[in-house]
Amino acid sequence: MDTWADEPHYIEAQRRVPTGDYTEGRADAWEALTGDAGHAALLPQMFLEKPDRIVYIIFAPGTEMLPLVSESLALLEPMRRWLVTYNTYFVSLTAGSTCAWRCCIQDSDAHREALRDHRGVILDLTQPLPAPSGQLADLARNGWGKADALPLRQEPAKKSSFVVMGSRNINQLNLKPRLK
Repeated sequence: MDTWADEPHYIEAQRRVPTGDYTEGRADAWEALTGDAGHAALLPQMFLEKPDRIVYIIFAPGTEMLPLVSESLALLEPMRRWLVTYNTYFVSLTAGSTCAWRCCIQDSDAHREALRDHRGVILDLTQPLPAPSGQLADLARNGWGKADALPLRQEPAKKSSFVVMGSRNINQLNLKPRLK
């Protein structure tokens, strides 16, 4: 819901969850913020290069981050979108959780943590960004549709065949190392 003026109560009507499939669009939020819609491609390019890479996206207070993340996700094929973890207002990481795209307010504790984290990459939206190039940047600038997304699709890596090991006469419940 966009607004709420009622007292707290249960909502009985079932609502359909959006599928999240972007059939067409353009990276207008990125263009409005940075001057180049192609910057929407920076996050998916980094994800495709190294899916476990942590990216800290530094933003000025008051910047709406969800439209930016949404436009970047739209450049990935639908099945890969589900693999990206993100937080549009990152403060800290909860124990046992992961977060690849961490949107941090400029000069916050999370921003200072990002500066100390040598494993992550910082994408500072408060500074000029490098001009992106490539197919994803072109799609972000020119718009995408169903036909445009097809060249981005990659065949999933073939899974190795499961091999059943022969009986080794080992009690599987015994967790202690065996002496030979």
